[in-house]
Parts: sequence; C-alpha cells; structure tokens
Amino acid sequence: MKMVLSLITVEAIETLNHPAVTNPTMKTERHAPAHCRRLAMPDFRMSRVAATLLPLLTAFLAGCAASDVKYTDLQPATTATITGDTVTVHLGSDMRASACFTRPKATVEGRTVYIVGYRTLREQSHNFVVQLPVSTSPRLVSVVWVDPDGSRVAVPITK
Repeated sequence: MKMVLSLITVEAIETLNHPAVTNPTMKTERHAPAHCRRLAMPDFRMSRVAATLLPLLTAFLAGCAASDVKYTDLQPATTATITGDTVTVHLGSDMRASACFTRPKATVEGRTVYIVGYRTLREQSHNFVVQLPVSTSPRLVSVVWVDPDGSRVAVPITK
C-alpha cells in the first residue's frame, strides 16, 4: 500500500513540475501528459458568456445611476411634511424603473428646499429628512422637485 501511495505522489510531483503546468504561456502542450493538457487549455465558452453578460450588466447598472427621476415617475405622488426645523419628504416608488430605488439629494437655498432624484440599486427609505437652517422660518418654506430637464414642480406640503 505504501508503494502505491509513493508512486502516486511521485507522479503528482512530476506533473506539477512539468513545463506545461509551471509555464501556462508555453505553447508546446503536445509534450504534456494527457491529464495536464486540460489545465493549459482555456475554456472559450465561459469567455463568450462573460463577454455577453458584462455589457448587459453594465447597461443595467448605468441605467440605475442616472439622475433622471421625474416627479411624475413617482407613485404615489411625493409629498412633504414640515415639523419644527425639519422637512420630511415622503417619496413615491419609481414606476419607470421598478428595479431601482430613488435616492434624493436636497439643497436649501433661502426658504426653498430643492430636491433631485437619482436612481440606485441600493434600497432606500421612502422618507427623506432635510434639516432647515436656524435662520429659516418653517412656515415660509417651500419644497421643489427639480426634474432632469430643469423644470421645477412644487411638492405638496401635508400636515
């Protein structure tokens, strides 16, 4: 039994030291033992599958990273609630790209909160909180959604 194991070990070591195994760029595979030839040959079927899936995945991810969420794409309609010095924006779901979530970004200029929506694959909360500056009176605040074409839509404020 020991002799069989030692013969297998010697054959395995000889296989690992074979030039076709240690140097994968070597083109003389006909000199390699039959069980080594498979290790040196690339699998082109996998390359074709990867070459087909990679552009599809890239296009899908690029479509979800765009800042093209219109106010009318969100259902139910986006609304805002003002409580003290915070504005809570209640986002609807994006009906145009259901696999994506809407990630809002807000800027406060004077008494107006401007919101822009970006598509993302990461799950996002439907409630978005914006902290108002101390100098801003909550009663005079307006919330505006900025569409990709630059048009502005007033977001209804609920109580």
